[in-house]
Amino acid sequence: RALGMYELQATINHSCEPNVGYDVTLDSGLKVIALRDIRKGEQLLNSYVHADEDLPTRRALLEQYEFTCTCPRCTLEQAMISTPL
Repeated sequence: RALGMYELQATINHSCEPNVGYDVTLDSGLKVIALRDIRKGEQLLNSYVHADEDLPTRRALLEQYEFTCTCPRCTLEQAMISTPL
C-alpha cells in the first residue's frame, strides 16, 4: 500500500471527457499524459471515475466527491434520458 501527494494532480479537475490521464510508477512518480491534443490555455481535465461507465453509474461513483458532473458529455446524456422519443 502506498500514498502519494501530488501538487499538479490536485489542481486537475474532473470531466467525463478527460483530456489527460495519469501514469504512476515507483521510479518516476506521477506523470500526466495527454489523451488528445490540448490547446494552449485549455484546462486539464481527468476523469475521477471510469469514464466508460453509463451516466447513472458515473453519477453514483462521483457522489463520494460531493458534486454532480455537468460536463458536456453528462449534459448531453441527461438530455437524452430526459427527452422522450
